Amino acid sequence: MATTDIVDADPHKTIDELQRWLKTKNYLVDRAVVAGLAEPRLMKKSDIAQAALAIHQEVIKRVKAETETRDIHFNVLVKGLCYTLSVIITGIPQQGFAYLEELVTDSNPIVRKIARENLKKNRLQLLNRIKVRELQEKLNLI
Repeated sequence: MATTDIVDADPHKTIDELQRWLKTKNYLVDRAVVAGLAEPRLMKKSDIAQAALAIHQEVIKRVKAETETRDIHFNVLVKGLCYTLSVIITGIPQQGFAYLEELVTDSNPIVRKIARENLKKNRLQLLNRIKVRELQEKLNLI
């Protein structure tokens, strides 16, 4: 929660710092970063939402590349990503849904799980029920 408050107070400086944190390659740090950015009040500012989506893309790219998926810290990160992306999408729906569509069609089962869990969130249903249903149907075909 402190991360959220700091981003709100000084977004550009804090987001730069959070991007440095991601270089530690620590799943719990990654989870703290994505959770700290996934706050609805922050998504009202498009520049923060853009940066949050870019950070999520970077983190999910690393998730996709991971071979040791039984690591407890890795699973904590995945659980966080199973809800945080939907919050980010509320701030930039067009770009967010386009990225979610990429995840839905990805061959990695963990990436598809992240997409599936985010598609269950009411916030996305309220945003675009038709697109959510379309993406859920694509998931079921894979």
